[in-house]
Amino acid sequence: MLWKHSFGKLGTALFLNLLFLLSPCIAGNPEEGNHLNIGEKFSLESKVLNETRDLMVYLPPEYRSGGEKYPVLYLLDGEWHFHHVSGILQFLTWAKKRIKMILVAIPNTHRGRDFSPATWPGYDSYTGGADNFIRFLEMELQPFVEKKYQTSGRNVLCGHSLAGTFCLYSFLSKPEVFDAYIALSPCLFWHDDFMLKKTDLFLKRFDSLEKDLYIAHEYSDGSPKSTMDAFEKKMSGQSPAGLRWTSLFKKGEGHFSYVHKAIYDGLEFVFRN
Repeated sequence: MLWKHSFGKLGTALFLNLLFLLSPCIAGNPEEGNHLNIGEKFSLESKVLNETRDLMVYLPPEYRSGGEKYPVLYLLDGEWHFHHVSGILQFLTWAKKRIKMILVAIPNTHRGRDFSPATWPGYDSYTGGADNFIRFLEMELQPFVEKKYQTSGRNVLCGHSLAGTFCLYSFLSKPEVFDAYIALSPCLFWHDDFMLKKTDLFLKRFDSLEKDLYIAHEYSDGSPKSTMDAFEKKMSGQSPAGLRWTSLFKKGEGHFSYVHKAIYDGLEFVFRN
């Protein structure tokens, strides 16, 4: 048995002791029997999108034992990120006792349609639905969550890649919908520099803005790098008063390898104060 040989008797004992100490953090409530429950699943009928949208929800461990209200993390690409991000939130609750959140993960139905900020020539029927998806989040999903759960009114949006593009686009278009944005690898080189033009309009609209914006990316060369540099230059020179923002290059990382830690770091940034 490779596992036994690797740990030995002392290592096995230490492992079992550690598992015993951590078990209250991972096993849920005793009355739940032999099942490990990490979340709930619901469906929401959307009139804005004209379809049914599934939701996966994680609640802090002490949620049902008191009347505390919690901020909400709205997580895009929910089918890919729910498990590891709920783990981040569980760990932050256990280790730091200060970042406690409800997680609402949103699985995709038409990813290109919902997250693309404008139509891409040749893909008109698959792109350009971001404004409609913002309406869904603002008019349907947030009210649903606020009615169903004990929420504090502080909302954070998080997305990666095309979902990161949507996250940043949502910030530039309607920053009032969320209090903080975690945008990872946003595609700023969208057709005809659309996102950079949107940035110019944003900077003209707002002299002051009390929001948090965390951006992380792995772009090291080519169009992704040059447009990110242009965005950072625009924001550094003209960003609204009160906006707390950062843009970080994750050196030596691939498109997916840095995402887990970047979400952790993004939450640390958002809740630092």
